[in-house]
Amino acid sequence: MLEDAIAYYHALLKDENLARATWEALTEGQRERYLFFGNRPLATVMRPRLLTWQQYELLQRGVELVVAALQRLGDALLADATLRSRIALTPQEEALLAQILIVCPRLEQGTPAGNERHLRAMRAAREHGSLPPPLHILNAPTGLMRRLGYGRGYVYDHEAPDRFSGQNYFPEGMARERYYEPTAEGREARLAERLAELDRLRAERRKEGS
Repeated sequence: MLEDAIAYYHALLKDENLARATWEALTEGQRERYLFFGNRPLATVMRPRLLTWQQYELLQRGVELVVAALQRLGDALLADATLRSRIALTPQEEALLAQILIVCPRLEQGTPAGNERHLRAMRAAREHGSLPPPLHILNAPTGLMRRLGYGRGYVYDHEAPDRFSGQNYFPEGMARERYYEPTAEGREARLAERLAELDRLRAERRKEGS
């Protein structure tokens, strides 16, 4: 199986136009991410790592275990200031963490409704986490990406009526979901009004585009 994949890859490189476009995309992508040493890109060859399905599944399970462990560690650090003191955070990291704790209070400390929203978000991540965002929201730093449609049709919110384009940024094949439902109390009541207004504008934009 791997031999067939390698042979197929080598055959693709015989197409000079495809090989040149791929090399340009690789080089420009590295330049955009500052992956150059002087004028030399850090990756100078297009050499993929080809895996069997068994190897891929093993790698996927390993990554899932690591991500789950890091998530548990993050939850524990957010919940326990004493534990955080043991990892010697810098002042900048402490300041950033303070903002996270204020802006994004832990749902586990909230109501059953909050926990349900958290579970919905986790389910969506498991079911749709590998879906790419729609092409119109993606940057197009290379000619190849522009030809493929990256960034085509994007509407800048600040240039749209009411400063809201109403464009969909959920992946294709995934329905729009909401993971935050503000209450009618305090400042959340104002957030609820704003979300309702955005829903109305979004519906209007869909009608205008249909």
